[in-house]
Amino acid sequence: MRYASLLLALLIVSNLNSGAQTVDQLTVEECVRLGLQNNRSLRTAQLKANQAEARQDEAFSALLPSLKAAAGYTRVSDVPDFTVTIPLRPYPATMTLSQAVLNNYQAKLSLQQPLFAGNRLTSNYSLQRSSAMAARQEAQARRGELALEIKAAYWNLYQAHQVAAVVDDNIRQVEAHLRDVENLAKQGMATDNDQLKVQLQLSNARLMRIDAANAIRVAEIGLNNLTGRPLESAVMLASAVDTAQQESAPLAVLQQQALAARPELKAMQGRVTAGNAGVTAAQAGWYPQVFGTASYTYAQPNQRIFPPQDRFDASWDVGVALSVDVWNWKTTAHQVAQAKALRSQAEEALAQARDGVMMDVDIAYLDLQKCREKIEVTRTGVAQATENFRTTDERFKNGLATNTDLLDAENLLLQAELNHTRALVEQQIARARMEKAVGK
Repeated sequence: MRYASLLLALLIVSNLNSGAQTVDQLTVEECVRLGLQNNRSLRTAQLKANQAEARQDEAFSALLPSLKAAAGYTRVSDVPDFTVTIPLRPYPATMTLSQAVLNNYQAKLSLQQPLFAGNRLTSNYSLQRSSAMAARQEAQARRGELALEIKAAYWNLYQAHQVAAVVDDNIRQVEAHLRDVENLAKQGMATDNDQLKVQLQLSNARLMRIDAANAIRVAEIGLNNLTGRPLESAVMLASAVDTAQQESAPLAVLQQQALAARPELKAMQGRVTAGNAGVTAAQAGWYPQVFGTASYTYAQPNQRIFPPQDRFDASWDVGVALSVDVWNWKTTAHQVAQAKALRSQAEEALAQARDGVMMDVDIAYLDLQKCREKIEVTRTGVAQATENFRTTDERFKNGLATNTDLLDAENLLLQAELNHTRALVEQQIARARMEKAVGK
C-alpha cells in the first residue's frame, strides 16, 4: 500500500511537471533567428525562389544537345515473300526479291543540337535567370519584413511588461495613500468622500492592471506566432531598450543606401531585365530555326537496306533542319506586343518601388527624430511628476495639501511614466524600421 501511494505521488508530480508552462528567456536577436527559421510565409517565399532557380536550369538545358533513345518490337501478320516470275522457255523462273520479315526489332539513338533559334533560347535563359534573381531578392525582402515584425512584436511585449510594472507601482502608491486617508478619517481629519475618491482611484488602477496583464498575453501570443513557438508559451525578455541617443546619418545618405541595398528594388530591376529578355525571345519568331540532327539505328530488318534482311544491321545519318513561319496571322507580332507591355509594367513597378523606398526612408527618419524629442520631453516630465508627487505627498502628510491634490499628483506621475515607457519603445521600433528601410 505504501509503495502504491508513493507511485501515485510520483505520477502526479510527473504530470504536473509535464503540464507546467515553459518559460523561455529570449533576446530580440534570438526571436528574429527563430522567426526566420520557422516562419511559414518566409519558407513559402524561399520555395518560390527554388522553383525559379529550377526554371533557370531548365532554360539552360535547352541550349545543350539532347540525346534520345528509343527501342521497339513489332510483329506483323503473315505475308508472302516478294517474288518475281521471269517468263523463260520452256520453264518460267521465279526469283525472291524481298524476304518477308515477320519480327521487327529496332533500337535508335537521336541527337539534336539547336544551331540558331533567333536568340529565343538564349533570351529565355536570360529571362529565367533574371526571374530567379528577382525571386531570391523577394525572399530576402520578406526576411526583412519578418524581422521588423518580430522586433516590433518583441518590443510591444516589452512595453506591455513595463506598463504593468508602472501600474503596479501606482497601485502601491494609491494603497499607501488609502491607508493614510483611512488613518486620517479615524482621527476625524478626512471625510468619507475622501476615502471614496481614493478607493475609486485604486479600482481604476486595478482595472488598468487587468488590461496590462491581458496585453502581455496577447503580445506573447503574437510573438510566439511569428517565431513559430507554441502560442501559449510564456516568454522572459532578456533584451532591454537602448536609451542612448544615437545620431543618424543625413537623410540624403540614408536614401542612397536604401536605393543601393533594398532587395525590393533589386527584385524589380530583375523583373525589368527579364522583360527585356522576354521581348527578344518573342521577336525570335520572325527568324528561322536551325537545328543539327544525327541518329544511329540498329534494327532487324533495317528499312534503309534493300532488300530487307532478317538480321540486325546498323545505319546512321547526319543532317541540318531549318524551319520558318511563313504566315501565322501575326501571332509573333502579338507576342512581341505582349512582351513589351509586360516590360513596361515592370519598369513602372520599379519606378513606383523607388518612390516607395524613398518614402519609407523619409518616414523612418522623421519617426526617429520625433522619438528622440519625445524621449527628452517625457524624461523631463517623469522628473517633474516625481518631484511633484514627492512634495505633494509630504505636504499632504503635513496637512498642507488636499486629498485631491495628491490624487492628481499620482495620476500625473502614472501618465508621465507611461508616456516615457512608450517613447522608449517607439524609438526602439523606429530604429528597427530605419534598418529595414535602408536594407540592413
